[in-house]
Amino acid sequence: MTLSKRVLVPDEKGRGFARAVEAGPFILVAGMTGQWDLETWKPLPGIAGDIERQTEQIFGWLKKVLDQVGADFSHVVKANVYLKRIEDLPRVGNVRRKYLPDAGFVGTAIAISGVIGDADLEIEFELLNPRWPSAP
Repeated sequence: MTLSKRVLVPDEKGRGFARAVEAGPFILVAGMTGQWDLETWKPLPGIAGDIERQTEQIFGWLKKVLDQVGADFSHVVKANVYLKRIEDLPRVGNVRRKYLPDAGFVGTAIAISGVIGDADLEIEFELLNPRWPSAP
């Protein structure tokens, strides 16, 4: 079996990277911040400091990617969270559990000094590839 990679979802702003890449049995989803309107890609007013709203936006964006690649939330196998303030992690977790209610994935949470724009966090995901022969 030959492994290959291909872009499934290009970046919506043409910034020179892909939003989702198929890599054999996995789909890698670029990190996302929650500061953008999901239809217009303009900054959302009042988003800075609202960690729950940003997290909801990230999962809303992930849902769009999942729909485009023929997957759903059960395909998520990894979620890495990068936070400006590690003390926000429980609030991020409360939102995440609405979308990933079981413990069937791995992840990491890291406090960092900064995120692009007004974002307070960024989350990246890895998925099982639903087109892979042994996928659920």
